Amino acid sequence: TRDKGGPAFSVLTTHIPTDEPKKSEAEDEYLLTKIQTNGSLMRTKSRRESVVAQKTLSRTETNADDDLKTDQQSTKEETKREKAPFLLRLRYSVWFRLQYFGRYEFKFALKMATAVLVLTLPAFIPSSSSWYFNVRGQWAPMTVIAIMNPTSGGTLQASFWRIVGTLVGAFVGWAALAADAGSPYLLGLFAVLLASTFNKVGIVCLTTYEVVALSRYAMPPAGETVSDTVWKRTITLIVGICVALLLNSLVWPFVARHMVRKSIAACMGHLEDYYTFIMGTYLYHDPQTIPSDAEITRGIKMESKIQSAIDACSVLLELTDNEPRFRGPFPKLFYKEMIVSMRNLLDRLLSIRIALLQMPMVVKHDICEKTYHMDRRDMIASILLCFHTLSTSLRSKTPLPVYMPSARAIRKKLMEHRRSDAKKTNWIKFRNLTWFAMACSSEEMIDELEYLTKLIRYIVGESEHADLAKRIDDFVNLQEDGGNGLTVVTTVSDDPVEPEFR
Repeated sequence: TRDKGGPAFSVLTTHIPTDEPKKSEAEDEYLLTKIQTNGSLMRTKSRRESVVAQKTLSRTETNADDDLKTDQQSTKEETKREKAPFLLRLRYSVWFRLQYFGRYEFKFALKMATAVLVLTLPAFIPSSSSWYFNVRGQWAPMTVIAIMNPTSGGTLQASFWRIVGTLVGAFVGWAALAADAGSPYLLGLFAVLLASTFNKVGIVCLTTYEVVALSRYAMPPAGETVSDTVWKRTITLIVGICVALLLNSLVWPFVARHMVRKSIAACMGHLEDYYTFIMGTYLYHDPQTIPSDAEITRGIKMESKIQSAIDACSVLLELTDNEPRFRGPFPKLFYKEMIVSMRNLLDRLLSIRIALLQMPMVVKHDICEKTYHMDRRDMIASILLCFHTLSTSLRSKTPLPVYMPSARAIRKKLMEHRRSDAKKTNWIKFRNLTWFAMACSSEEMIDELEYLTKLIRYIVGESEHADLAKRIDDFVNLQEDGGNGLTVVTTVSDDPVEPEFR
């Protein structure tokens, strides 16, 4: 991110989401084509005529066992795993290997190789080879190699420093040759003065100084003045910079502000998966055993991976400062707040994991009772749906719905259900401290998700008819005002009359 130091692009690529398809096998694709028939996909009964709908409509609110049975009665027909035909496996193998050419590393290498090939092609043509060596055309492809960066903003920044370093080195070399008739001691002194602690500027300055001053002092070209050498060097530099900028901006561009949005969306997906892993591994595990060491280690590795992905988002966000944006200033503060919110969510998930690991089995059995199962499952489902909706909406820039399922309301329902049993069970015990910690972390998670929803809503907006849907809030407020004894009476006459409030 700076001229000296900063993470390399290879460090970021491990955390940047890709559009590559998930790994699968040819047998899976073959099985999918076999089950996609009209008989298997056609809906034989409508929603009103289905047995499941009739059972759902006839259930009562207190019959939670029937609700569980209905959700768990999905029959699964195990299809025998058949081996795919040879031609299908061959096509799948070719397709799978062709996915490598879609990676950005390959595209960037192809862009740089194409630029170098185009700029060095005149050297291999007999009619233009002498002209190419006379104008020092080899400095154009060397400039492309030096400044071409995987990111568009990095290439623009490197181009700026390349121009500054080249001009400084060329004109200082010109001045060194003109002063004292090109004294070798003066040339060495100028070389020491140009040595900078900044890598890019220092290398470019010294290289240009060597080409202009030292090469002319050692082997001066016949019939060429110092000014000709300086201007040839500058023109080849400009040609190389223009080629690098055009290729990096028009052909497979890597725009940091687009990638930071997709990376934040991918991090939300990782947080969703990690929350699912925590609930399934540390809470709803085998009642007779505790989570194994392998599962604990896997959870720690998932946390470390998510933390590294969030750090990569911060680096990508800093790279947006180098990218010009004609549409207007980039809303960097919004994305910065999203990253902070994701860090807070990861901390809350860490607290939940530690609380569940330290929680006694007796407390877990109380939490996982059937009495609270439906409410807790609805709360988990609401949180997962919120994660998924925010991630997909931010990644595709799809407007958010005006209303979303409230995890806070479902959590409140769960807590009220537990408080209703307070007379039967004494929750104020030392062993229940871990449950209190998990409950507080869950509430803070919901706070962060609501704040994250507001931030993303500013970025992607709302649905087209959101204003019409919000009329329900105005209608409820109007009813509340009418219930407090406030009525509006208007008088019909020729003159405009103000409404009379009573």
